[in-house]
Amino acid sequence: MKKDFKIPFRGLALGKHLYDFEINNSFFEEFDFFEIQKGNVQLQLELDKSERMLILNFTFYGFVGATCDRCGEDFDLPIEGTQQVFVKFGHGYEAAADDVIILPENEYEVDINQMVYEMIGLAIPIRKVHSENENKSQCNTATIKLIEELQPKENNNPSWNKLLNIDFEN
Repeated sequence: MKKDFKIPFRGLALGKHLYDFEINNSFFEEFDFFEIQKGNVQLQLELDKSERMLILNFTFYGFVGATCDRCGEDFDLPIEGTQQVFVKFGHGYEAAADDVIILPENEYEVDINQMVYEMIGLAIPIRKVHSENENKSQCNTATIKLIEELQPKENNNPSWNKLLNIDFEN
């Protein structure tokens, strides 16, 4: 993994320390088990060091490459988010909770590679579609037109007609 995303904390003064990262395609290429293949994300990390723990405050914004679920074209999906992670010290490595990591007492750096990748991945919505600009979709109009033309014009299966009479309010 990239050395840039390993933050040495041994020898840092107590208090807050700021880090800026630019995450680009080469970062995403190191992970081949998730859907993110490309992107450009700005990440700010505020590391707050105290005697017995580190508090990592992440803020990120940018875009990742995605495929539109509506028209099937690739596009740049805007993302943004924040997350706070607590790093405590103990006898060994452990992910105690989603936002708590335990490092061995003798550790001198924290590797944020996986954290950053997962944060960005979780910022991607389930449904990925082009944004609307002035109430008009940015989707490929030819593809949308073709999808509309291929939609069945009427319901030819009479067994579905009974479902039209279902009263969902009672």
